[in-house]
Amino acid sequence: MKYSKTKLLIVFFVGIFSTYSQINKTEIAIKIDEKAPVISKHIYGHFAEHLGRSIYDGIYVGEDSNIPNTNGLRNDIIKALKDLKTPNLR
Repeated sequence: MKYSKTKLLIVFFVGIFSTYSQINKTEIAIKIDEKAPVISKHIYGHFAEHLGRSIYDGIYVGEDSNIPNTNGLRNDIIKALKDLKTPNLR
């Protein structure tokens, strides 16, 4: 029986990959008895991006604005972020 080089290479690589997959098995262990680590709330926060008027005239209006503000930041926005319990805003 005559085999072409291509068929022999295919058989060779299938044999190597099947052996490799049998040798390198991955196992995952879930340890429900152990206490999970606490992740800081400051790692995940909110992100405010300057999209049109989202920051300027949106969150930051400047100290001389007619809109009620503290150091240029709108008071209603600060209250809303506190109500949402936003840990940080980037």
